[in-house]
Amino acid sequence: MHGTLENTLADDLPARRRYSAPPTAKNNFLLYTSSSAPLIIMPPKKRGFKFTTHELVSLAEAVAEIIPISNTDWDTVWEAHNESFPGLNRTSDSLKRKFQEMARTKIPTGDPNCPHHIRSAKRAYYKLIKASDGSTGGVR
Repeated sequence: MHGTLENTLADDLPARRRYSAPPTAKNNFLLYTSSSAPLIIMPPKKRGFKFTTHELVSLAEAVAEIIPISNTDWDTVWEAHNESFPGLNRTSDSLKRKFQEMARTKIPTGDPNCPHHIRSAKRAYYKLIKASDGSTGGVR
């Protein structure tokens, strides 16, 4: 063992993700903590934390409940999501993009094992389409 937490973490990373130096503020690698994962090593100015499956299911359920058509509705979705998952620095736009990505996911024909978060997102998307006018995007 090298004796420090940073060196131990750097040694435990898989070879393809291991960095040449332990993460410190000097070499621009930072340590992040969150409630779902105790310690994450991330280079700065990169994309944020990945969505967990539980978080995606919660997002799809919030969208199905709120049926966001306007940006204010997406802000309401963000507030509901932020109550369940505080501290992840998600924006209403990032939640909207992630939901749209889940709703557009193509499921292979004949595969009965559709992930729960995708199935929930597709159902919420159909509710959203039904509640809005598909040609203009406005409320019916």
